[in-house]
Amino acid sequence: MLASFKNLEANGRQLVSVVRIRPLPFWMAAGRIDFTDYTNPRIWAIVPGWKDDKGVITSLKTGEVVRVGRFDDIRQEDFGHAYDYEDGSRIIYTRGWKNGKWGKFFTERTCRDCECIHHRAFGEALKEDPLAKKACRFK
Repeated sequence: MLASFKNLEANGRQLVSVVRIRPLPFWMAAGRIDFTDYTNPRIWAIVPGWKDDKGVITSLKTGEVVRVGRFDDIRQEDFGHAYDYEDGSRIIYTRGWKNGKWGKFFTERTCRDCECIHHRAFGEALKEDPLAKKACRFK
């Protein structure tokens, strides 16, 4: 299961999470939500990925390029961040000794939610907000 994830940090990439945020109408407080809040109901997808020096984000799970929309928030992550996917995959980006070298790497997550920075990764396959069509009643 872990072998399918793309560990590209050795190529100088930064671990990020693309957080897709549902916009609010202009008459409501439409500011950005707190960057530490990954459980806000306005979030409709969290897609972990690698960001290269040109700003291109590659999905951690599929290796495909992630399209970043106007309302998406790109959040920098580092070691200690864990992701639980909808298919049951549980990984953590950690640091330690591996193959005789000190470095950062992914491993299967065995920590409890209180022992790591835990995120639920979901909605990667969605191309648009599933509630977007329901939100506009005047079409």
